[in-house]
Amino acid sequence: MRFDTHRNHQRDRDKGRTSRDDTDDACQEENRDEDEGLAQCHELSPTAEVFVMIARVADCAQMNLKTHWDTIYDKKAPDAVSWYRPHLETSLELIEGVATKHSASIIDVGGGESTLVDDLLVRGYSNLTVLDISQVAVDKTKERLGRASEHVRWLVGDVTRTKLKPSAYEVWHDRAVFHFLTSTEERLAYVRQVASGSHRVGMSS
Repeated sequence: MRFDTHRNHQRDRDKGRTSRDDTDDACQEENRDEDEGLAQCHELSPTAEVFVMIARVADCAQMNLKTHWDTIYDKKAPDAVSWYRPHLETSLELIEGVATKHSASIIDVGGGESTLVDDLLVRGYSNLTVLDISQVAVDKTKERLGRASEHVRWLVGDVTRTKLKPSAYEVWHDRAVFHFLTSTEERLAYVRQVASGSHRVGMSS
């Protein structure tokens, strides 16, 4: 079951677009530095050269997006970001409504420094996964949880590209990540991940 618990995130989405613009500029700068390396592709077919360039641009964008979020979580306190809530009451209510067994496999996509994982552990849930693109956010959340973090599976990566086990999750929770995906390609990749990684797909808002 996938939960979208987004509420009026237009401002956050605009911030996402701005960060993507900054990322594109950084990628263009880095790719100019790699012109010499691309020139070495002259022995490849034109089609192969295009694929090499696309792969490099994608890798650059991925790296800068990760850096962007690492910087935010490194420099800002958890309650200093616009999406902060002490507890995600709505998410907890929805999750408890469908995950009647504490052994249910639950993934929190874009968990960041959210306290959702804390509250789920307190409620006795034992099969939890937190995925976030920021290593800094994951490290801070693990530090906050202390030894309890050993009972959580942690994944660091872009949800649209991270390898997930097929049908691994009974509950797919995402409070804001989908709203930061501004391109059709990214959103389709996200939907494919949900369809592949969860037992069944649903929507709740």
